[in-house]
Amino acid sequence: MASSCENDFSWIGRSSLAETRRPSDGQKDAIDMNGQNFLEPLLKILRGNTNSVRYRFFDLPRARLKYSWAKMSGTTWTDHYRTIVDESAASSKLDGAVLDAYVRQAGDYIPLFMKHGMTEQSRFLDYGCGIMRFGVHLVPYLSSGRYAGADISSVVLRSATDLLDKNGIQSDRFDSYWIEDNKLRSLEGKKFDMIWASSVLTHMEIEDIRVLFGSLRAHLAPDGVFCFTFSETEKAERRDLKDFFYPRADIAAAATSAGFSFQIDEDYRGVETFDRFAVARPEGMP
Repeated sequence: MASSCENDFSWIGRSSLAETRRPSDGQKDAIDMNGQNFLEPLLKILRGNTNSVRYRFFDLPRARLKYSWAKMSGTTWTDHYRTIVDESAASSKLDGAVLDAYVRQAGDYIPLFMKHGMTEQSRFLDYGCGIMRFGVHLVPYLSSGRYAGADISSVVLRSATDLLDKNGIQSDRFDSYWIEDNKLRSLEGKKFDMIWASSVLTHMEIEDIRVLFGSLRAHLAPDGVFCFTFSETEKAERRDLKDFFYPRADIAAAATSAGFSFQIDEDYRGVETFDRFAVARPEGMP
């Protein structure tokens, strides 16, 4: 899977360094005529781990029912999530200051990439690229043709091309790939020096993560590096249908079984306390 729906902007993924949020429905509902959030403690309980009471008790059950029906029909989680992303992207409107801030925040990651080996000559794969907000910063930095974005959503990829074009980046300066599944056949044997997956594992089942790691390993140069984010908890947990949390040991095991070393960049500070930035490097020959 490659793509990062509770709010209108969720299809673009979550920035792990900084994030622009809109007020939740519960926050709006809790303000009285004097501007006091006197209902907020109760609404916080009712919202649970979600962003609004309505989402938890109406939208989320409906989404779960829809997925259960799709699953009985033989639809995989990857294909179902693709539908979620496509529908959300098609109905979302992201522009102005919100878009500018979201794109600008992606630039904060460039020092992290350089810290872990990125140079101007690096062949860079932005896996789960979304609207290619990282590409806005990376295409001008990297040598021409060295940046590639890949995503499971063709709708998002069209938005990505538009975003880069608005930033003066023509399509002949980068590559884009539509990803059908975790076997990555559309990459056609291409190799990359750095692969980046932001808020991708956060929407994947562990079985799919294992397959993805094995597939990405085959597309990483022998001295390359695979950087990715994930959400860490003590026990594996699935929230809001589409959000997955895993113990560090589970992700490390998936990485090492695919032939990677695994480490956490402890200097990284994400938006949430559970955000992690992991670095994996190939061990031995493919």
